[in-house]
Amino acid sequence: MRLIKNQSRYTLVSLLEPVDEGYTFLKGNWPPHITIAGPLITELNQNQLTKIMTELANHRHGFNATIIQEGYLGTLNNPVPEILVDMDSGLRKLHADTVDALIAKGSMFTESSRTGENYVAHINRVRKNLHLHEGDYIEINNLTLIDMSDIDGSQRKIIKVLKFPK
Repeated sequence: MRLIKNQSRYTLVSLLEPVDEGYTFLKGNWPPHITIAGPLITELNQNQLTKIMTELANHRHGFNATIIQEGYLGTLNNPVPEILVDMDSGLRKLHADTVDALIAKGSMFTESSRTGENYVAHINRVRKNLHLHEGDYIEINNLTLIDMSDIDGSQRKIIKVLKFPK
């Protein structure tokens, strides 16, 4: 997808392990996370996005989500191994609130198959050393902004990590 002038591409996730703001990584080497909303394109700048995220983060507390099974997402020709996460009310509400807040500010989600009613909470299981099994709990305690706007689409950068209040 080509960006129009003044647009940037982002994803909002919840990191499962601590990672510093400013950390960069290749698109095939994401830190363990659950995608909350995205990818999206927007004319909002990082400060405006951070303000929206802060409002979202300040109105919720961390919660546990349950691993339900290993599965595959993607297409028949390109299945991606994933760990599926129970769509409990906390995760569903975090996704819906985030999507609604961003759409209200003019952001557009580029993959409708991952947004709204089609949202499936998952963790990419291609990662080595990530040992999660059915029935395990993971803590959802942050909302993290990832910049995906680099020129060739291969780099990602953690812009902001907002912890939920305890």
